[in-house]
Parts: sequence; structure tokens; C-alpha cells
Amino acid sequence: MSRSTGRARMPRSTGGEMKEELLLSIDAGSGGGRAVVFNAQGELKARAYRAWTSYIPEGQEFMVQEFNPEHYWKLLCECTREVLGKVDKKQIRAVSSTSMRQGCLFFDQDGKCLYAGPNRDVRGITYAVEVEEALNRERCYELTCRWPPWMFVPCRLRWFQEEQHETFERVRHVLMINDWILYMLSGEMVAEPTNACETMLYDLNKKEWSAELIERIGLKPEALPRIARTGEAVGKVSQKGEQDTGIPQGTLVVAGGADTQAALVACRQSQPHQLGLVAGTTLPVMMTLDKLILDQDFKLWTHCHMFDGLYLLESQGGDAGKIFRGYVEGHFGYGQTDNDQKYETLIKLAEKIPPGSGGVRTFLGSLVWDLTKVNPNKPAAVLLPFPPDETNAGPGNVGRAILEAICFSAKANLAQIVAVAGAKPEQVLLCGGLTRIQLFNQIMASVLNRPVTVSQCKEASALGIAMASAVGAGIYPDLKTASEKMAGEFSLVEPVADWTEEYESSYEVWRENYDKFENEW
Repeated sequence: MSRSTGRARMPRSTGGEMKEELLLSIDAGSGGGRAVVFNAQGELKARAYRAWTSYIPEGQEFMVQEFNPEHYWKLLCECTREVLGKVDKKQIRAVSSTSMRQGCLFFDQDGKCLYAGPNRDVRGITYAVEVEEALNRERCYELTCRWPPWMFVPCRLRWFQEEQHETFERVRHVLMINDWILYMLSGEMVAEPTNACETMLYDLNKKEWSAELIERIGLKPEALPRIARTGEAVGKVSQKGEQDTGIPQGTLVVAGGADTQAALVACRQSQPHQLGLVAGTTLPVMMTLDKLILDQDFKLWTHCHMFDGLYLLESQGGDAGKIFRGYVEGHFGYGQTDNDQKYETLIKLAEKIPPGSGGVRTFLGSLVWDLTKVNPNKPAAVLLPFPPDETNAGPGNVGRAILEAICFSAKANLAQIVAVAGAKPEQVLLCGGLTRIQLFNQIMASVLNRPVTVSQCKEASALGIAMASAVGAGIYPDLKTASEKMAGEFSLVEPVADWTEEYESSYEVWRENYDKFENEW
């Protein structure tokens, strides 16, 4: 019996020429879709991106959001064809997918899509009380480790049952977005644990669908697909899949994971009590656990990790990159059309502002996570010193204050995790689009008052899924080995000594005002 060394298998040789083994990741995010190709060492070889948006159906309230699956699929196919044009597509060993969490699709018995909703579709809040009574808070949280139900599948189904009953009667299959991508590629309907958690129908204790909860909401058990292990080869690209995407027919299709978990895999977050901060559109704050822990106050969520035997305790920091992008592209540099130049200019201005932003505080979507107390009337606010002028309330002050508020929310949410887990983080890992701003990384380390390990990979979720593909293709024996071999470089960012004391007091002021906005409006 041969023993695995944990190293990547040597590339295949054809006629004496060594062929590089490539892995294709398809990522469906909240703001757009992308295709990214990596090699077996984790080096990015090609990528393509297409922006997209969800919409409010005519006649519906702002809480209802949907997306056009045909349009999303068309854009994803454009991405795959673009990256395949930059590499030798015959070298693609496997393809997998990741996506935003909570987003899902409903299908009829013929495979026709009846509904496609992003993670921000909260139509279910209309019937939350009825669903809460049906599920029973204590029992549902014990099984699924999340509450309240209004953003999950049970409430979305209840909305259709009450508002569009004919559509509800036709629902035969439920897929999360990353599972839908694999279905479009291979024709196989499967689910993987990390996004199955986000249905609120998955039993984290037994690691299977909860027959009890499925019965309570009136869904047939066969509507939910079989659970596939992360890194499991679940099918092959079909003829139709090749026609759509350009990926060669017969290419292995591998079960991936939800975008946050995938990013943490790319960060090598595989040990208990490591803390992962994914500073992307939003800011998930997650600590790794080696056992299932529940929050007795129902604030936090527990998830499956992509690594076998590990869990993640989450306290979500709310909007992050979305806030900064909104300010830069929507309010800063009036009359300028080059967004890249806007970012560069604002960051240079913010770097000149001392910690504390001259007293400017922003409250534009950052959260201290507790969905049981969400206040829909909470205002967005930017607090300025009086009297405000260019010296104390200019664009640099506001830009830096936005970055500081994101880091303050990370600190507040970390405190909640520590209180529930009973352990402080042994290491803090940071990834996501905001890490391209070195000032942000320095602020985060200084606010937390501890070193932060920053991944240099700018496509962390896609890389984490490529690691799963490498396991499915047999390049690496397991996900931990793939993570260690493919993760790439990291930088260690230390707290700025002159900033930490100021941030202690600035954080207290920010938190005091946050509580006022949350509770007094």
C-alpha cells in the first residue's frame, strides 16, 4: 500500500510535454458573478467578472427581491468562456461553485425555475409570526442553530403559500445558488452542508435534512436534494453544460461551499479558535470550533465548516465594502468618472487623517449582530464635529471614519463570539476586497489591538472552492492538505502603537451612539 505524501501530484505528460493541472471556480456573489482559474499550487491563472443586480418585482414591497436566473446564468457563461480563452481548457481537471449564502431557487417537476431569490430577499418577514409558531424557537434553534426564520426557506415558502398559492403548489425542488450552478453544469441536484445550513432545514447535529422541520412547513422531503460532502465529485459537465459554458464535456463537477466558508478555507482557518474576518461586501466574523456550541440568547449562528469535524460561530458585522464603495462611487469626487482614481484619491486623503477621524463617526450599515432586535427604523447617519469644515469633516475624515466603523463593528461582534464560545481568538485571519486597502488592515489590527494575518489572495472564495476541486480531482488527499498547499502568501499586520489608545476611546463613543440609533428610533 502506498502512502500519500500530501503533495500535489505531478502534472500529466503528453508526448513529453508537462501539462499543468487547472481548476475552475464559479462564484455567484451578491454584486456579480465571476469565473476564476487556478493551478494546483493555488496560482491564479485567469479570471473574469460580470456585475449584476437583483430587482423588486412589479407591485411588490422593497422587502421582496428576486433575480433573473437566465440572465445570471448567461453572465456566468460569459465569464467561463472568457477565462477558458486565456488557458488551455483541456487542462481543466474539475469545476466547482460557491455563492452568497441564503440565496435559493425553487423548481417545478420539469426543472423549470419558479423563483430565484438572493440573500437579501426578506419577503418572509410578512409571515414570520406564523412560521415562528410552527417551527418553535427553542427546538428550531437546537436543530439548525439559527433564528429568526424570516430570511430562510421556510418563510419564503410560506410567503408563496399565502401570496402566490399556485406557484407554491408547483414547487418540487429547492436548491441554493451554488448548488444550482452545479445543476446547470451537470444536471445533478445535490446540496453541500455549508449552504444547506442556510435553508434552516438542516440538522447540524445529525448533518442531514431535518425531517421534523420539513414536515412542519409542509414541504415534501424529496424536494431537498441529497447531501454531498465538500470535495466530492458529484457528476460531470454535460453536453448542454459544455454548450453553455465552453467547459469540456466530461469535466469533473465537484461539490463546493458557501462563499464565506470557502474564503476561510483559502485562509487556512482549520484550527479551533482561529478567527476569520471576511471583509467583502459584508463582514462575517467567524470563530472555528471543534464542537457544536449554541448561543443561549439566540443572537449568533453556528455553521458547518467545509473542513470535516469543524464548526463556525458567526456574529455578522453587516455591510462593509458595500458602504465604502457606495461612498466612493456615489458621493465622493463629484464630476469624476474614473472610479479607480476616486478610490486612490480618497485613500490618500484618509491616510492623512489621524485615528478617530477628527470626531467623525459613521453609522451606514455596520451591525452588532442580533436579528431578534433588528430595528427597521434605525437611521443611517454620519455624525460630524461642530462646526464642521474641511479641516475636521472633509472627505478624508468621512472615508477614514467609514473604515473605522467597519473595524469597530468587527470588535463588537468579536466580543459576542468570545462571550458565547468562552475562548479568545488564537489567531485573527483577514481576507476580502477591503484588504487591498493597507490603511484598512492597519486600522483593523489597531482597533482589535492584536496582529492580523492578511491573505494576499484577492479571490479568496474562488480559491477555497478550487481547493475543494483539487480534492475531488484527486490532486490532494483531503481539504486540509489542499488548503495548506494552495493558500499562497500572507502578511502580518501589527497594531500601530500610536493608534491603539485613541481607538479604545473612539470605539466606546461609536458603540454608545450605535446603541442609541438601534434602540431609540
